[in-house]
Amino acid sequence: MTSAATGRTDGINKWLGLVAASFGLFLASLDITVNVALPDITSDLGTDIRTIQWIIVFYVGSTAGLQLSIGSAADIYGLKRFYLIGLCTYTVAVFLIGLAPTLSLVFGLRVLQAVGNGMLLASVPALVTSMFPREERGRGLGLMSGIATLGLITGALAGGVLVDAFGWRAIFLARVPLGLAA
Repeated sequence: MTSAATGRTDGINKWLGLVAASFGLFLASLDITVNVALPDITSDLGTDIRTIQWIIVFYVGSTAGLQLSIGSAADIYGLKRFYLIGLCTYTVAVFLIGLAPTLSLVFGLRVLQAVGNGMLLASVPALVTSMFPREERGRGLGLMSGIATLGLITGALAGGVLVDAFGWRAIFLARVPLGLAA
């Protein structure tokens, strides 16, 4: 329930909202799995390490470059809307990357994935901040950060297992059900 006077979410709903919003950060944090897959991607797509490194550079550069402008737009047009669009964009992108037959397509789709990621990274902290009163905000943001950190840990651990068992495409395709569940 939201208090009309403050715009804050009350009771258990703010904690459920926090977990739901933070799941987007968890999903985005799983992207560390790409690092362990680079040798397999290089081999499968017939390229070299100097070229494949751009998969990381395009992604990180696009995410970082877009965050401020996306954050401003989300403040104007709605944090929840941008979160949901970002989640959908991210999920569609990882699905298509998992099916991409060429390196060029992987590069382009990584930029699309970065747009979705930028939307998640810009909107989630603002959403969490809007859900909690000042005296509880630190707790809410701390829990949000902890959930995102779990994504980094899970991604690092699961990445190697997925690549060894199913190939590099699995690190992208495994995120689709998570994106749909979010």
